[in-house]
Amino acid sequence: MRDDTTTGARDASAITPRDVQVDLPQSTRDPRRMRVHLRAPVVAALATRDPGGHPFATLTNIATDQDGSPLLLTSQLTLHGRNMRADGRISLSLQPLAGTLRSEDGQPIAHGWADAPSASLFTRPRLTVSGQVEIVDAPLVRQRFLARHRKTAAFMRMPDFSLWRLTVTAAHFGTGVPVADLILDCGGAQALAASEAELLKILNADHEADMACVATVLAGAPEGRWRATGVDPDGLDLITSKATARISFPHRVEAPEAVVPLLAMLACSGAKGRDQALQTREIVN
Repeated sequence: MRDDTTTGARDASAITPRDVQVDLPQSTRDPRRMRVHLRAPVVAALATRDPGGHPFATLTNIATDQDGSPLLLTSQLTLHGRNMRADGRISLSLQPLAGTLRSEDGQPIAHGWADAPSASLFTRPRLTVSGQVEIVDAPLVRQRFLARHRKTAAFMRMPDFSLWRLTVTAAHFGTGVPVADLILDCGGAQALAASEAELLKILNADHEADMACVATVLAGAPEGRWRATGVDPDGLDLITSKATARISFPHRVEAPEAVVPLLAMLACSGAKGRDQALQTREIVN
């Protein structure tokens, strides 16, 4: 990205195209997999631009809005916070997933999980998104961030902290990614968004076993006390004290009353697959 020092006009391209064409496997370009890489992580490297035009990078906690747009909380006293106020163009490189399970035909299943960053980053696919940030104060957006990062509640009440929402205009995953593959059109899902807080209470109070099943069996995440932090038309966000998981729905969901039965169905299918695998191992042994 650059500024035209003569006219002050800015390059409209958020990620400069490169001349080398990279052909990734079709399974890697699966839009559902891309959205798992967008929604599962809670940590990202944030790159901003300082007043002198120099890049400045830091680590930040992230969440996502209903449509998948990244959310981040910053203080205006920090360097990156001041940079964003002066120039809203930023880039986020999201924490790579620790793993995804694969189906028998070798295609990735549309679930995944993230752990603490490790030294093996070069072996993990990484998603980078770029665009323009703006401050948001909508109650439902604040609720989604707090559900993901409960310990930030005190910071969010401080006058110097602001919640930012990134409008993604470009994405990179080894090659260019269509923004439409990442960011959902949430038209028709307003009832789901309005009911999200109540749904999370129901899921976390009464359906812990089902959430643990889909996290560990479908996403391949470690065992733990899983709780739901977000529900959107595309899937379910889960978290423990040590990991996060993203569970994709097999079809778009707009009705709040459809979420619990769908979770039960996914948990049932996951449990059956686990039991069949155990039986196969017993026969082999």
